[in-house]
Amino acid sequence: MQLFWMEMKKIFSWKMMILLAFVNVVLYFLLFNFHIEHFPNGRPGRDDFAIEQKFIPKYGANIDRKEYEDFVKEYNQKVQQANTYLKNDPQAAYAGITSYESLRQWDHNDQKQNNYNDLIFFKRSIDEFWELQAIEGNINQYKNRIEGLKTEIRYSANGQKNHFQRMLSEKKYSFYTDMVLRNFNEVKTILASIIFISVAIFISPLFLRDRLKELETLQYSSKKGRRV
Repeated sequence: MQLFWMEMKKIFSWKMMILLAFVNVVLYFLLFNFHIEHFPNGRPGRDDFAIEQKFIPKYGANIDRKEYEDFVKEYNQKVQQANTYLKNDPQAAYAGITSYESLRQWDHNDQKQNNYNDLIFFKRSIDEFWELQAIEGNINQYKNRIEGLKTEIRYSANGQKNHFQRMLSEKKYSFYTDMVLRNFNEVKTILASIIFISVAIFISPLFLRDRLKELETLQYSSKKGRRV
């Protein structure tokens, strides 16, 4: 026991604690900080997250047919607002864009329409148009909900396969993106890496010191040393 406390004193030295704190601060800003402060990152991820924050408290994690119809009604209202915006924009008329549908189906060979698309989504960066695209992604995911679950069942391991089969039998369909889950998994992996690096740094002097002094050979030559 005395030997144990002696080794603990070597490990928990003030120099080692300062080094460990410094390394963890550096690793936090290099690996960890971005996934916390800049989530969600960019578009359309930011808009997907905004839609989910709005509708998950309202409908829950899974939605039924009636809730989906309410969701589509709200989408149609947003489309009408987008149509009104485009009808009142002279630059939309100049580019030949008369409705949101024509904006979605713009001619890639038409330079005027290309420029107007860039204007709406990148220069003006109008949130409503980005949100419409995010909602369309949710609608398409719901329309393909059964095929999506069958695909997950086909390529999943046993535990996940049972989960997806239960969702299919209970008609609990996924409606939102896996953006939050992916970010959580990335953060979890990075945190595990930081802990592993910290532990390696923390105990490495103990082994290095013994190797440099060739203490391992001496310890192994005695009965008590071999147990240690």
